[in-house]
Amino acid sequence: MAIFFKHLEVDYILFDPSTIKKPEDSTTAFKEPDVVTSKAKFEKDNKMKKYGVDDAGVKKYVVGEWLKFQIINDKPIMDQVHIHEKLVFDILAEGIQMCEIFQANVLIEKLPKS
Repeated sequence: MAIFFKHLEVDYILFDPSTIKKPEDSTTAFKEPDVVTSKAKFEKDNKMKKYGVDDAGVKKYVVGEWLKFQIINDKPIMDQVHIHEKLVFDILAEGIQMCEIFQANVLIEKLPKS
């Protein structure tokens, strides 16, 4: 596994996160190559180690499913509203922010013309 993580350039996450150093003065000529200077980068790479993919693909997938969703006349409306709510929950769980007014307007647009 260490070789795999080294190939992905995320092998530093195997070590104690307390070793993360904040960026020092940019005039410093020498920096240790294996030291992470960004907590956000560490968290992103650690998530990639855990799940094997960058979460940009997951975000694209959940948003795509939400955009493709359409309410049809053949199924009970409340069942479809619950499906829509789950899709919105999945998007929000990925950290994408949407206001409730936007969510409601999109749901109205998903209704069939009839």
